[in-house]
Amino acid sequence: MSLRRAALIALVALAACDPTGNVNITADAANVRLANFVVDATGLTSTVDGLAIHTNIAFGGVGSYQLISVDDSVIVIRQTSDGFLAATDTVLIVNGRHYTFYALGVLSSLRPRFTTDDTVFATAGNIKVRVIHGVGAQSFQGLDFYLSLTSDSLVDLVPLAPSVAYGAQSAYLPADTAFRRLRLTPTGQTTVLVDTTFAAFADSSVITLVASDKQGGGPPIRLQVVIDKAP
Repeated sequence: MSLRRAALIALVALAACDPTGNVNITADAANVRLANFVVDATGLTSTVDGLAIHTNIAFGGVGSYQLISVDDSVIVIRQTSDGFLAATDTVLIVNGRHYTFYALGVLSSLRPRFTTDDTVFATAGNIKVRVIHGVGAQSFQGLDFYLSLTSDSLVDLVPLAPSVAYGAQSAYLPADTAFRRLRLTPTGQTTVLVDTTFAAFADSSVITLVASDKQGGGPPIRLQVVIDKAP
């Protein structure tokens, strides 16, 4: 561990909270993790200001939160096996927040999405849900995300997250813990691209649902739950 990293960790202390549950840290630090949804990447490595943060995150993998300085704002993503430069993104790092860098698409045209993660529990009986559209095969159009009871007919529903563009995310949205059936359609259409039912979500949890192509590319659409905050 470098002296710079060791000193940063040694200085961390908790202070006031903001409405998303991210906390201010007196050492001018924040937490960042990497999520790999690049379908043709064997593994991804991230650096911030030249400092290695995550190494060889496999497809569908989400690295643990790592502490970085708020002065570091250039994130570089490379394929681990050959060092191929997939993305360089300049981001604003705010003291005390939690972030996830979602790498989407394919190596040759990686779509970066740097998100601020909500770390405040949902109210009792509910969850908070955010969705990300990373389906390259549907990159030409938006997606509607429906989350409902398993018995609900699609014709009676409005999307939980409508018209989410490729490479974009929705806001965090409240949903009853009984809502476990997820359906995806092209924006404004009733053609169902995905219809799946999850196991019960933990009460008060905060999650991100990522839709992507399968590993290697193409259909069927793959869905993954990323836990942002769990009881």
